[in-house]
Amino acid sequence: MRELVGLKSQELLWEYACQKYDLPEVERIALELQDDFHANVNIVLWCCWLASRGIRLPASCLTDVLIGVDSVSQMTVSKLRSVRAALKTSTGFTRVQVQSITKHILKAELVAEKILLNRLQDLTKGFVESKAGSLGDDGLLDLRYYLDFLGIPSADALSESMLEAVELRPVEMLIG
Repeated sequence: MRELVGLKSQELLWEYACQKYDLPEVERIALELQDDFHANVNIVLWCCWLASRGIRLPASCLTDVLIGVDSVSQMTVSKLRSVRAALKTSTGFTRVQVQSITKHILKAELVAEKILLNRLQDLTKGFVESKAGSLGDDGLLDLRYYLDFLGIPSADALSESMLEAVELRPVEMLIG
């Protein structure tokens, strides 16, 4: 298992997520997973980040991630996103007012997402330090496992598409 070499900066996962989300195909697949299957885009990008770094975690770590990140995301980011979407059809504000409010809500969303990605990075460091090398019988936590956990019928295909979109070749996913 590769150590988390260079995890001195809390920006690593955040920077990776921003860089990859800027790729049109990554954004398209991420939004499809979010809108159609209620996947957490931060967790999706985190799974890609794990694969890109050859970090192997036991599938049992997903429970901690869902409790520590996804539940908080549902209470914050998802609600902010809903308010932003509702403003698009609001008749109580002018177009300029809606744009101003939307800009501030989007900024709050990004701050919350950065905090959640930092939390994922911290959880990863803790997982690696405490569970290094012990994948156990529950398998490997990866993007396919997360999407399958969500009950997405096309988890294998969507996982493969996303990993290709973030420019991970299959050989990179096997090195660890």
